[in-house]
Amino acid sequence: MLDSIPLISVVIPTHDRLIFLKRAIASVEQQSWRRIELVVVDDASADGTQAYLRSAQPRTFSFKYVVNEKSVGGAKSRNIGIAHSTGEYIA
Repeated sequence: MLDSIPLISVVIPTHDRLIFLKRAIASVEQQSWRRIELVVVDDASADGTQAYLRSAQPRTFSFKYVVNEKSVGGAKSRNIGIAHSTGEYIA
């Protein structure tokens, strides 16, 4: 039955905004929809985002992250996240 419920991929691009990223991830965790895949794209942050993402273990959904070696901007980072998504819908 769970397979019949659509998977939603939530894509979050980020660059040196760790405090806001933590809030965004917490917001996704609070959603009532449970078939969520979170894809975070770190756009070459220098504020500890990569260390945080390596240690992050969200409890309620699938989680993956991608790290850009050099900054490519928000739009391209979002497209990279979409390319790594497997959900039927993208948010």
